[in-house]
Amino acid sequence: MKLINTLILASLCWASSASAALVLKTEGLACTEDYNEWGHGSFCPCPESSVYNKKVGECLVGDPWPILVQGTLLSKNATGPRVALATKFGRFELLVKRSEVEKLRRAHGLSFEVSGEFILLQGKDKKDQPTIIVDTLSWLE
Repeated sequence: MKLINTLILASLCWASSASAALVLKTEGLACTEDYNEWGHGSFCPCPESSVYNKKVGECLVGDPWPILVQGTLLSKNATGPRVALATKFGRFELLVKRSEVEKLRRAHGLSFEVSGEFILLQGKDKKDQPTIIVDTLSWLE
């Protein structure tokens, strides 16, 4: 079963990198210095054929995929606007509003259903990190 889940996540990541939203770094661009509720500048001019996503704080090429998953919240060591969700398909980073992070730290280990937009963000280790830009986060009893 674990092998099947790994294959599903791998195919999801491969398929998404082929046609889901790709991230273009905004480093060196003249972005606004204010911070929105997601912890990023409210505006940044992007190269042609890309659109600034204020939730991610980066320019995206393509469209994020809608996603709905259930899993266990991993928020004990959360920093910034991200926490994680462990699912049967693997681990997803969750991109949430900064105001939600403190509440979510207290929900570590609880089951949640998450809906939002799936993208691949580059992690600290330079690998693509499956990420959900959270629209709704519902606690499951």
